[in-house]
Amino acid sequence: MKKSNFNMFERLNHICNLLNKGNYHNADSLSDKCNVSIKTIYRDIQSLKDNYNAPVEYDNFRKGFYFSKPFKLSKFDLSTEDLYQLAVILVLIKS
Repeated sequence: MKKSNFNMFERLNHICNLLNKGNYHNADSLSDKCNVSIKTIYRDIQSLKDNYNAPVEYDNFRKGFYFSKPFKLSKFDLSTEDLYQLAVILVLIKS
């Protein structure tokens, strides 16, 4: 079993940085760069799609993953409604 140098968020961010450079990386190369198994890379790619709405695609011709449009991973993906609710809670706490 490979020992990763990254926690999960750091690894997802590293994958995003690699893909944002316009390069096409397959699961094997991402696995080597992140020092995790290929299965972990596939789970990470799925997590990027499902949890962060990342536009990750796979190009069969180039045999690699890429972003179909610009994407930046952020720790907090809050909607306007979420921010409003947090502001209301903050006001209530201060009262």
